[in-house]
Amino acid sequence: MIHSQLIEGCEKYWWKTLLYIQNYDRTPSMCIPHGWYLSADMQLFVISPIFLLALSRWPKRTLYGIVALIVCNIVGCFLLGWFFELNGIMQGNVDFEKQMVFVWQYYFPAYTRAAPWLIGIILGYYLYLSKKKRYELSTVCEFSSSVNDWTNEF
Repeated sequence: MIHSQLIEGCEKYWWKTLLYIQNYDRTPSMCIPHGWYLSADMQLFVISPIFLLALSRWPKRTLYGIVALIVCNIVGCFLLGWFFELNGIMQGNVDFEKQMVFVWQYYFPAYTRAAPWLIGIILGYYLYLSKKKRYELSTVCEFSSSVNDWTNEF
C-alpha cells in the first residue's frame, strides 16, 4: 500500500519535487515524503539574497527588521497552533486526521521554520563581522584549548 502510494505520487507529482514545492502539496502521496525538508530549506535559501543584500546596504535597519520578522513569525506560529488547536509537538497517540492537520499546517511549511533560519542569518552576519577583528589568545588559553580538543577526540 505505501509502495503504491510512493509510485503514484512520483508519477503524478514528480514536478513538485523538482521545483521544491512539495511541502505545500496537500496530497497524501508525495513523491519523496522525506524530501519536504529539502523543499522548505530551498524556499528559505532562495529568499536569502534579499536579506544578505539588505544587510550589506542597511545593516542596522535590516537587523531591526529581521528581529521584527522573528517576533512576527513566533506570534504567527503560536496563532496557527491556537487556531487549529495543535499541540506543540507531534504525538503518536492522537487520531490520524488531527496528526495530518499538524503536519500540513505547521510541520511542513517553510514559513513556520523561518524564525530559526532568520536567527541563523543574524549569527552568520555577526560571524562575518567578527572575521575582520583579530583576537589574540594567551599561551595558557591556547594550551588549554589544545588539551581540550585532544581529549574530546577520544
